[in-house]
Amino acid sequence: MTNKRKKVAICVVGSLRSFLNPNVRNSIEKYFIDALAPKEDRQVFFDVDISGNPSNIHTKALAKNGFDRNTTINAEFFEEYKLRHPEHSYNSLSNSSSFDCSHPYLKSHSCCQPDVGGFKGHVFAYARKSHCYEEMVLKTNYEFDYIAVIRPDMVWFREVDSIQRYIDKNKIDAIYVSSKDAGNPIGDYAYLVPRSKADYFFSLLKNLYNTQCSTSKTIGYTDYPGL
Repeated sequence: MTNKRKKVAICVVGSLRSFLNPNVRNSIEKYFIDALAPKEDRQVFFDVDISGNPSNIHTKALAKNGFDRNTTINAEFFEEYKLRHPEHSYNSLSNSSSFDCSHPYLKSHSCCQPDVGGFKGHVFAYARKSHCYEEMVLKTNYEFDYIAVIRPDMVWFREVDSIQRYIDKNKIDAIYVSSKDAGNPIGDYAYLVPRSKADYFFSLLKNLYNTQCSTSKTIGYTDYPGL
């Protein structure tokens, strides 16, 4: 009896930044997207900012690779990328629109209420990942078994396991999250989440800062069941 092929939704979320660099872009496509699942078993969703942010790479590394830190993503470049990859789904914000408290998705967020008195950018970094899940993946009715989330400005140096190999090796239905400082706080680099726990996880991400919008308090994940 043959096991059912696993389907994967892949969200690429955040500011494009160094996505302009072909080394970064090609590594995402080859070592993550293509390695995780073949085309027939995946759907890729880009939920990104076309902003003037400089590349998020160390200055020395930039110079070594001949990449100018002041080089920025522009709308023309990303439109060309979309034409080359019509198989992906896209939601992009330009310089004139931002994913902040003015965005319809965040207007009801507790960190965006008048009496809060400020907020940290981390609120939006985490909530943006939930936005990709709720407003893009679910609304396309794409049927998936796992959802992966990565940033567009990260370079990958080797292939990740395919989703089937990942399942065969681990044989558990856990949520995998990136982390900082040996486990805390929850990082915003990469996640792999089974469909059965996706609603819980992305609701958690969206509301992590509900009680500490204007603080930089460490957000750990050891107290959250299933992570």
